[in-house]
Amino acid sequence: MDGNPTPYKYSQLDHGGNFFRVARLKAAKERGAEIDCDLVDAQIGDGTDYEAVSYTWGTDKDADFVVINEERLGIGLNLSLILRDLRLVNEDRVLWIDAICIDQGNIPERSHQVQRMGDIFRFARQVLFCVGRPTEMTDLLFAVLRELHTCLVDGDHEPTDSRSTAEARSTDVLRILQKRHYALMPRVQQGFDIIFQQSWFYRVWIVQEVANAGQGRIHCGSPSLATDVFLAGLRFFNVTPPPHCQQILDMLPGQNRTADRQPLFSLLQRLAASQASDARDKVWALLDLCSDLEAKTALKPDYGKSEALLVLDMITYFCGCETTLIAPRAWTELSQFLPCIENLYNTVLEWVIAADDTVNLEVLLASDGDKGTIDLRVLYSAIENPKSSGRLIMSSAGCWSSEQTQNAAGP
Repeated sequence: MDGNPTPYKYSQLDHGGNFFRVARLKAAKERGAEIDCDLVDAQIGDGTDYEAVSYTWGTDKDADFVVINEERLGIGLNLSLILRDLRLVNEDRVLWIDAICIDQGNIPERSHQVQRMGDIFRFARQVLFCVGRPTEMTDLLFAVLRELHTCLVDGDHEPTDSRSTAEARSTDVLRILQKRHYALMPRVQQGFDIIFQQSWFYRVWIVQEVANAGQGRIHCGSPSLATDVFLAGLRFFNVTPPPHCQQILDMLPGQNRTADRQPLFSLLQRLAASQASDARDKVWALLDLCSDLEAKTALKPDYGKSEALLVLDMITYFCGCETTLIAPRAWTELSQFLPCIENLYNTVLEWVIAADDTVNLEVLLASDGDKGTIDLRVLYSAIENPKSSGRLIMSSAGCWSSEQTQNAAGP
């Protein structure tokens, strides 16, 4: 290319349906060659053959670039390395990669595409889980797991005796691997430990990327394994991953997969440790996985909406409250709101009592309790406080009778 390249400008994507883009990664014989792509418009479910890439962005934006129609699009260093890992020598490869296939500077397009990411991963031929950069120990681990798979599946070993039980066979295979690899067990454990330390496991978007994958491969640099081979290796070597990693591994495509849908309220608590560069994604990334379908409409992704407004929307959705009177008290950032979500009902209850808000109080006390348990101590505190109008509110709301409030408050 010339010394003054033109920055890439996206064509307009139709936001009226299930349109999305895929990137055709052009083949190259040299790893250091420029990364060259074509972007192609397609429709989800139209039979387009592509692989979706699950990875972490990293912090170094525009560390490298891809060439699209002789124009340059800046990409992060991690994605640059991943594309070089995935690029084939003799044929092009069709991929879906969010940083390239979505115009990240176009807010309406980002909002539109985020709503369809579950289907994008669901209709991919397979998902490539690029968990991190390779090390000597991860390279060894992947080599051992490939050998293990060959021995167990293809029977590529000589039995030491006539035993045919699964336990005896595993003993034979382990003996073979130990002969081939010095200090096998500690080095395998170290390889797994390195993988489980990768930030990929803590990225909130990977939850739905994993759950929606029909087939998948785990990549650590260029080496890769089918997800069922990786999971079989965990079981064979009796490795116990950290709890957060185990949640992700349980959802990977494989024999013992678990990916039951749960209420959004539960998902937000269970995946509280997950990370995102945009805090709003900690909510929107879970919408495709939750069992309460109305959440997709009530909390529809909109990157033009502030965190404060999203928090108010969530209070309305979870508690059924109209937020005009309590808005001045509400959290303005998701980093404040999400750690408190387990006690959301009682916090909002305190607010509506303090605001003399009889309408919202009645709504909260009539709640079915699916998203929290009302703490009666909050109500008793309001009644006992002479400066509080809690007793009047509760009587006028019809929730407690005057006799009940007097009994609760005491003499």
